Amino acid sequence: MNDWNTAAHDGAAMVIDMQHVMQDMQIDEEGYFELVAVFLGEVASIRESIARAPEAGRESFTRVCHELGTTLGVLGAFRGQGLAQGFERALRAGEPLALSVAAATLLHELDVVTQILTAGRA
Repeated sequence: MNDWNTAAHDGAAMVIDMQHVMQDMQIDEEGYFELVAVFLGEVASIRESIARAPEAGRESFTRVCHELGTTLGVLGAFRGQGLAQGFERALRAGEPLALSVAAATLLHELDVVTQILTAGRA
């Protein structure tokens, strides 16, 4: 098993549950890291979408949150998935939400997930 998901990287287990994804999707570690490679190839585009979404308004931000939540869930990044889904629910319910703060939160979580996954591939 790859090192990064063990005790050497305590925080990783709180952010990414690789084992859950592998069991749920019935894939091996190689299959998981194929998903990771696709994700890492799209990170710049995802970052750009998140950064632009607050200026585009609530509807656009809702869509970005939905897409990010789905993407992070597929990777087993359940904390980030929960953040994105929480923002999406709040927006759909018409609750007040500071879009720039939400975007900054999502960008930070995306950076954490990206760093962990990049280290795991090394």
